[in-house]
Parts: sequence; structure tokens; C-alpha cells
Amino acid sequence: MASSNFFQNNKHGNSQSKKADLFQPPGLEDNIEELGETKGMRSIHELRAAGINNRFLSDMEELMNDIKDSSRAGTSRRRSAMMELCTKLFDKSFVAKFLDYGFEQILYPHLKNASDGIIGFLMAASIALIIESGAPVNALKHVAESGCMLALKSLLDQSTDISRVARDRRSNMSKVTQASLNDLRTLLLDSPIFGAAEKQQTITPQTMALMSIALLTRKLQDAGYPCDMLDGEMVGKLIAVAEKACKRQIATTPMGASMGDLELVFNILEANSLSSLSGGAMWSVTNLQQLSALYPLILGLKMERVEQEGLNSFALRLCLNLTESKPTVCELFSTPEIIEPWAQVVDHSCRSLASDMDEMERETILQQVVVLLGTMINLSEHSDRARLSILANGDQLLFRLLDSFVVGQQRVSQADSVEESRSNVAFGYLAVLLGNLCINLLIRAKVQSALPGKSLGFLIESIEEFVSVHRSADDYFKVESQKEVHEALTRRLQAVADRLK
Repeated sequence: MASSNFFQNNKHGNSQSKKADLFQPPGLEDNIEELGETKGMRSIHELRAAGINNRFLSDMEELMNDIKDSSRAGTSRRRSAMMELCTKLFDKSFVAKFLDYGFEQILYPHLKNASDGIIGFLMAASIALIIESGAPVNALKHVAESGCMLALKSLLDQSTDISRVARDRRSNMSKVTQASLNDLRTLLLDSPIFGAAEKQQTITPQTMALMSIALLTRKLQDAGYPCDMLDGEMVGKLIAVAEKACKRQIATTPMGASMGDLELVFNILEANSLSSLSGGAMWSVTNLQQLSALYPLILGLKMERVEQEGLNSFALRLCLNLTESKPTVCELFSTPEIIEPWAQVVDHSCRSLASDMDEMERETILQQVVVLLGTMINLSEHSDRARLSILANGDQLLFRLLDSFVVGQQRVSQADSVEESRSNVAFGYLAVLLGNLCINLLIRAKVQSALPGKSLGFLIESIEEFVSVHRSADDYFKVESQKEVHEALTRRLQAVADRLK
């Protein structure tokens, strides 16, 4: 064990004389005296608890001192200590005690400059394990603010399975240490962290970093904590990871780690898109151009339904957030390669909603198509290229959308259940999308000729009816900022009807 104490000169104390105070729980001496005086059972239990705490702190001191050793000769000890710590972090009771003593505030600031890929991998794994254990938000804030993102960023270029990294002679790992790392790798693959990914067979430093960032941003976002952990360079690296994953996925089958990494990237970007829009530093023109170029690749991927739904959900919400009242950004995403496939999904989804179907499946489709329609409304409101993309291969797609709209409106008006009538939301947004498409005079003429009575009246009436329902919900929002956002959207929807008149 290193001769210097890891906890010197930290928030707990500034001298060796304070070591005993840190590692001896308050009141231990009093408990010993009380035991001698009262011989009570309560003191015996307290003394046992104090002894357990002392052993825990002693073990942690040894681990932390090994992790502190940043010398080249100490790399092996640091790796072994981090592997031991990660193994312990599978135990939720250990995690609780680890966080109770604030060790996350000591460990991660020290590891933020870790240059060793294996130690970086273990750091990322430890973060994921702590989050998966149900760590409180204040502990996650400590992790997010520790500077660990610097080390995680360095892992995004490392796409070789950790077991192969360990076997590489340049890693200089003994057979025993390699075996320990492989055991930990197996535990991670079998853990809830990767439990949803049925085909996950590899764990690279890149994947582990993406997973820990995704878990951290999601948990903090769910708790209402701003997710501003990314900068422009980090976003650029994430987009580069996604591009490579797309190209690997197109070139190889079956689905593998590339698909998991791709979904994680969009998970992270979507979680950070709202809180970072105001500053805009992370969304440079270059990053946005490279991101928009990924969407045709994603739409061309062949994948299973579950994988498709997960990736598409994050990608759509990201685009929705980025294009909200941003004409320049809208133009980047307004290509036929993006608009046409999305319009086809809208048509198919709306036809499904107008048919008899399982209510749970109806709700799933409804939620997905509303996000998609919202994204297309953003694009068609600001970009004529988006509008004309509907006609890229002739009039057929436009007329199919019009037919879906008319049939859907008729079906909703005859709805026999609350669930069926909820589909009106989708057809209301479809009406708004068609209204935006009519900003282009060529499309307006085609729409008018295809509607009942060769008039826009039916479309205008449908939009105004939807706006009326939307406006009635304005007063349901108690938080003023949410109410203002909803009212602004109501005004945008009304403007669509006004333009058509």
C-alpha cells in the first residue's frame, strides 16, 4: 500500500493527524466506555456496527491509495484496485455505504485525467454500476461535476472489445489480471446495465463510456437537473461514433455492438438537446451538418422492430428539439432522403390508427406518429425544400397523405371509444402538416383539387377544430413557463389555418 494517505489534503482533512478522525466513526470510544459500564446489548450492536464501518473504511483507504498511485510502475495496482472496486459495486449495500461516505467526490475528480484505457473503462463501468444501483441525485451531480467527462471522451475512439485490449501485449497485463477483467466483463454483460440488449456480446471502452454517459444524463434529466455536460468537441466525437456505427451496420450483419452504440449516441444527444439549445455552443454548423447527414443512413438500416423503435424515437426527438423555430437548422434536415421515408411512415401509421387494432398498439403508434408529425411540421413551416420533398417522386405520396387524412377524420367522427377518439390528435397534426405544405402554391393547388368539393374548406375546418381543442388545454398548465409554451404552440397552429384562408 502506498505510504502516503490518499485522503490527505482533501475536503476531509489537511494533515495526517486527521486520519484517525476520518476512519473512526464518531462515538466509537464512547461506545466502548458505555459497553464497559452498562454491558448492554444495545452497545454490543453499536460496537459491531462501528467495527464493520471501520473495516469498510480501512478497505476503502487501501483501495483509494492504490488508485492514487499515478506512477507508471503503479498502473497494475491501479487497475487491480479499480477492478476490485467495480466488483464490490455490484452489491447495492456497498454502493449505499460508498456514497454515504462521499467517496464519489474523491474518486472521480482523481480519475478525470486517466490516460490508461483499461482504467478509463473501469471508471466508466463504476459510474454505470453506481447509477444502476439507484444512487441519489446529489451523488450523480457530484459525478457529473467531477470532470470525469474528460476521461470518458477519450474512450470514444476505443472500439475494441475490452478482453482483446487486455490480451494486447501493449497493455502489459498478467494472465491473472486478464482473467479478473474477463470475469468482470461477464458480470457486466449479465447485469441489468446491458440486460435489455439481448444480442450484446462485446463491451468496448467506447460502449462502456457511452452507456455511463447515457445513464447519467437520463437520470439527471428525469430529476430535473440541467444536462449541460457536453461541449462542441464531445458532440462532434459522438456524431463520428454514430457515423462509423452506421457504416459498419450497413456493411455487416447481423446486428451487433454497432447498433447498440448508435442508439446510445442518439440517446445522449437527445437528452442534452433541450438544455443546450440556448447556448448553442455544442451545436455548431459543422456538427449539425454532420448530424443531418446521418439521418438518411439511419433510415436505410435494416433492423428488428424493437431496435428500430428505440433508435428512431431518440433520433426523431432530437430532430424535433433542434428544429423548433430554427429555420437554418430546418433547412439542413429538409432533404427528400429524410422527408420521403418519414412521410411514408406517417401515411402508414395514420392508416393503422383509422383501422381496428389492439388499444395498446394504437397508443404506441399514436405516440410515435405525433412526434414524427411534430418534426415534419417544424420542417415544413420553415423550409420550402421540405415541402417540395413530398413531390420528389411524383404526386402519389401527397395524395396518399390526403387520403389518410380524409379517411381518418371520418373514422374519428364515428369513434366508439375514448381510445379511438384519441387518434384525433394524430389527424389534427396531419391536417396542420398538410396546411404547412400548402404554403407552396404548387402543392396548395394539388391539395385543393384532391379534397372534397375541390375546396380547402374541409382542411381549414379540421385545423380550426383541432386548434380549438388545443386552446382549451392551455388553462390546464399550472406552471407558467409550460403554459406559455403551450399557448405559443396554439398560436402557431392557428396561424396555419389563417394562412389557408
